Amino acid sequence: MITIPMAYEGHNYAVRIHQAMNQNRLMEQDRVTVESQFRNLADQIPCVLYQCCLRPDGSSYFPYAGEGMQAMYGVSPQQALLDGGSVFAAVHTDDYHGCMDSLQQSANDLSDWTQEYRVVAADGTTRWIWANAKAQRQAGGGTVWHGFMCDVTGRKRAELRALRHQTRLQEMVAQAMTQVHALSMELLTSEARERRQISEDLHDNLGQSLAMVRFKLRSLTALDNGSDEGETGQQLREIGIAIERAIQSVRSLTAQLWPPVLYKFGLGAALEWLVGEMEINNGMTVSLQLGTLLTLDEVTSIFIFRTARELLNNVWKHAQVSRAEMSVSTDSSCQMLVLRVADSGLGFDIEQIHNPQSSSGFGLFSVNERVKLFGGTLHIDSKTGGGTVVTIRFPLPARTS
Repeated sequence: MITIPMAYEGHNYAVRIHQAMNQNRLMEQDRVTVESQFRNLADQIPCVLYQCCLRPDGSSYFPYAGEGMQAMYGVSPQQALLDGGSVFAAVHTDDYHGCMDSLQQSANDLSDWTQEYRVVAADGTTRWIWANAKAQRQAGGGTVWHGFMCDVTGRKRAELRALRHQTRLQEMVAQAMTQVHALSMELLTSEARERRQISEDLHDNLGQSLAMVRFKLRSLTALDNGSDEGETGQQLREIGIAIERAIQSVRSLTAQLWPPVLYKFGLGAALEWLVGEMEINNGMTVSLQLGTLLTLDEVTSIFIFRTARELLNNVWKHAQVSRAEMSVSTDSSCQMLVLRVADSGLGFDIEQIHNPQSSSGFGLFSVNERVKLFGGTLHIDSKTGGGTVVTIRFPLPARTS
């Protein structure tokens, strides 16, 4: 207590000075208490609170760091206060530059700093750290960050395990899909061979037999000496008509299974024949454009032919037009074949192709499934009343030359 010698006011002055000193002591005690409570709270939470300062000369220090700094980085708060570089030196070499670059970017524009990186302890163990802080410019031109850091090693290990399991699952699915694709291609190859064999058998056996019966019938009619007006002549005519129908049916079935023109003269000739058949049988004129077509194997050729035929039939059944356009060509790299069929007919809702129960969309649905089996894509541009353009792209076999 300080006493000021005055006649009648000294005692009162002494009392006032004593009260001010007591208030200062109380404030200091409160400050120490609050600071102790803050440090206790900071040391109990699962993250490390910190302040990091970056000086204009590039050096750094940590004015404050929780005791957890030691466990995370192997650096004590006292060391961090003297030299912040000791903290950043613990960052994994693969993550160091990204961490420092993002910190510098935050210093430049005062954006929030958020980073996930690894820290290597003195014993060689690696920890994953997630840090978040707000940047603030200092009066001297430096930058201070107020934030927290969390050890997320457990979460990252779980994520990495999940990623490994996911990668393994994707590999297994890809392997299974490869096997399914190989099996499907084998089935398609077998089906193509069987179709060709049945087609040839129909043509060579049943077709030839019917042709022979027709020849014999004509010979028998000629020997009938012009008695066509009698009952026998009428029966011969009916038999002849039935035989002609049977021959046409065999030819049609043969063409449906495996058009002879396809394996005799190739895909281009088969598509030209298909266009002619569409006009003869259905009255629909098709404008055909053929680009450079490579020599294809039987499976690919029959697939393209059947797809083109189904697309044209779809136009005839649903578009209600008498004209269509079709083009077949390879792209500039000769690795993809492009089939395009267009009409100016009724158009339709594209979502119908995803519904196999839709009568108008089933044809395109089945085409789309086969195209995907070949590793290709199908694109449809259509709207009700606006016509339809179907473009199919699929890879050509590697053995193609």
